[in-house]
Amino acid sequence: MNKNKKVITLFLGLFFVLIVTNILGFLIGESFYFCLKPFLFMTLAVLIYLFTEKKIQIKRMKKYVNQVTIMASILYLILYILSGIIFGFAYNPLVMQGSHIFFNILYYLPNIIAIEFIRYRLINYLDKEKRFSYTIILSIILSLAMSNIAISAFKTFSSFLEMFYIQIVPNFVIGLYLSYTYIKGNLLPGIIYMLLPAIYQLVSKVLPNPQWIIPVLLKTGVPLTAYFLTESMDLLAKKEVKKIKVTRPIFDYLGLGVMTFFILFACGIFRIYPVAIASNSMNPTFARGDLEIIDKKKQIYQVGDIIQFYGLNNTIFVHRVVNVREENNIHYYTTKGDNNNDVDLLEISENMVIGKSLFTIKYLGYPTVWLSEKF
Repeated sequence: MNKNKKVITLFLGLFFVLIVTNILGFLIGESFYFCLKPFLFMTLAVLIYLFTEKKIQIKRMKKYVNQVTIMASILYLILYILSGIIFGFAYNPLVMQGSHIFFNILYYLPNIIAIEFIRYRLINYLDKEKRFSYTIILSIILSLAMSNIAISAFKTFSSFLEMFYIQIVPNFVIGLYLSYTYIKGNLLPGIIYMLLPAIYQLVSKVLPNPQWIIPVLLKTGVPLTAYFLTESMDLLAKKEVKKIKVTRPIFDYLGLGVMTFFILFACGIFRIYPVAIASNSMNPTFARGDLEIIDKKKQIYQVGDIIQFYGLNNTIFVHRVVNVREENNIHYYTTKGDNNNDVDLLEISENMVIGKSLFTIKYLGYPTVWLSEKF
């Protein structure tokens, strides 16, 4: 069997194991995940070791890449813990008593080591001319394995989307970075990159509890930053054209920073954030599909102010204040949509108010409204 056919066979075998693990997990349940899945991936790692030979390669940036990868893992863990200080902590959903800790470690850590060994061995076995396309395919397969996806996650399209954005995409980005690390460096830093956060999550009784977008940004932003940093130093080491040395890293970081800012802004992390309007209750002031910019600063609102607040069944509204009263040092607001005949049924206390509308951007909220209605 020639090398190309061997690679295809190994990839198909890896994908087959992934499908089998999901089918068995669906049929057998948790006992499979805690017993058989680590065994299957470790067995696969041994087979890949036996059927591939390691290339002897000169890696110019090996020491630097290894250091950056380990530092990136530490940085991720620090930022993850800081997110808990900012957004609060919650009890670890895993059972943190006695033998449960041992079985959690026995399930997660061998999986991580086996998957990263498979990635390292296959990446360094590939020929350079076919490495890019095969790396993409390998990263997709292993991101599914890292995500612990069960067949039940595909019951609805919305549940699949949630799984896709929260687990698959970050794991795919991490996989690409680790593949890059294994090409230029060693296996151990990549394993450390994966194990350090995992060990913290397995032994800590409380974990950070930020909005879902924060872990996603950290899981994607940290490896991307590490990659750009390594590439920048690689360009400097090669003494390439001065324009490339100076401008490329700057624009890479600038683009990443701008993208991160807009994602955080859209998710309401900052004091001022956007809200897509889903109804015409405030016509003609603003309409369905417009984007309202909200200020979350706590204040005493006046008649005529437009506020965002929680109404019946915790439904969120953006309506105008038509009356204000004070009782026991608490302010209560009567609200009304400009296009409605009557005031809202529920009087709003000040702790139910989210923020005050600052201004409107026409039509920019249509994509969000459309997606929320479809999914």
